[in-house]
Amino acid sequence: PRRGEIRGIVSYNDVPVEEGRVKVTILELQKTVETVADGAFQFLDVPAGTYTLEALGSVSNTLLKGRVEKISTPAKNVVIRLQQ
Repeated sequence: PRRGEIRGIVSYNDVPVEEGRVKVTILELQKTVETVADGAFQFLDVPAGTYTLEALGSVSNTLLKGRVEKISTPAKNVVIRLQQ
């Protein structure tokens, strides 16, 4: 089976989240990574398929959540927008 990667960025108010770590999860695989300093995330070696990504994190002491659906591997420019 083919495997790929999913890469992207987590943003809030259209700005990459830089001030804190955000956890990004592929719900169907229960696989989680944390964003790096520029808000970027990546999942490597993901089985071919279509997934839902969920992001959960805190910005300025406010808990925020975001979700994108129907992301297919490989995907390189996924943007997850956080909301209250």
